[in-house]
Amino acid sequence: MREMDTALAAEMEAAVLRPVLLCEFLLDSGAIRLWSGVGDLTALGETWTGAGTLLGVSDYQETASLEAQGVTFTLSGITSSVIALALLEDYQGRACGLYLGALDAAGVLVADPVRLFSGLLDTMQITDGGETCTLAVAAENKLVILQRAKEARYTDEDQKARYPDDRGLEFVSGLQDREIVWGRA
Repeated sequence: MREMDTALAAEMEAAVLRPVLLCEFLLDSGAIRLWSGVGDLTALGETWTGAGTLLGVSDYQETASLEAQGVTFTLSGITSSVIALALLEDYQGRACGLYLGALDAAGVLVADPVRLFSGLLDTMQITDGGETCTLAVAAENKLVILQRAKEARYTDEDQKARYPDDRGLEFVSGLQDREIVWGRA
């Protein structure tokens, strides 16, 4: 079970629940922080911009097993100028996060939101609707790194990248076509 603030846990069990989602994208040009409400929201020491119903997040499910789950963030109703900025941004492999919080009856955040997902941005899909577009960005859990093959070789270059003073593989390439006389006088 995910650890959450006692006030947030109590609010999650209340008769009326006002959940909010917070999405964070840490890009080279700066952080983009959006939340599922309207206006600005201060949480986790940062200001989050309200995207209202224009912000969507795919279903996300945690499992007890150690497997990489992904999530897709969707922003609809955006103009082509924003799409142009998105296309210029180097987004792949950048960190992102998804948080869950709750508001009280006065519309104030109950406690710090709890992190549901932490991962890396992967692919972007743009759907053009004429006047406005929909931008969907898929993110992978950081566990996906464990599924990738490691590119390591038994070469002097790879060995020196790990251990600069090691000369153990320095002469391996010279042995490849060399005739070695073994067991003769």
